[in-house]
Amino acid sequence: MKVGNAMSNIVILIGSMRKNGNTARLAQSFAEGAANNNNVEIVPVADYKGIKDLLGG
Repeated sequence: MKVGNAMSNIVILIGSMRKNGNTARLAQSFAEGAANNNNVEIVPVADYKGIKDLLGG
């Protein structure tokens, strides 16, 4: 239950390698709805070359 006007931070990880596939479209639709009351960021894993990028190393 939310109290007051507190906003949540939501990160959506997309594991599919197809950048414009069904998963990406579903995530985008969810993000648009959630963005009305929350901070939302979509992170497509396909944008990362290797695990080092994910870990910041």
